[in-house]
Amino acid sequence: MPEFKPALSRNRRNHGILFEGDEIKDQPHDSDYYGDADVGGKKVWINGYVRKDKFGREYILLTFKPKPSSAHTRDHPRHNTEPPEERGDL
Repeated sequence: MPEFKPALSRNRRNHGILFEGDEIKDQPHDSDYYGDADVGGKKVWINGYVRKDKFGREYILLTFKPKPSSAHTRDHPRHNTEPPEERGDL
């Protein structure tokens, strides 16, 4: 996975950045997009999953996880231990 420049390194509060995953997905719940953000002064990892709603329209489901203060960009958890929950109202 290529090294990415996180939004957090630019000290932008309430901003984030996503990169398209260019690797082959090893697990069904590996994210299609990954990145990080600053949300209200808290640093978080972002994972994005391409999904389709009941009408066939694509959307990106986002998940957020707290980023440990000691984490480096290369430590991004693109592979989650559990897939995001699907919502039946989309």
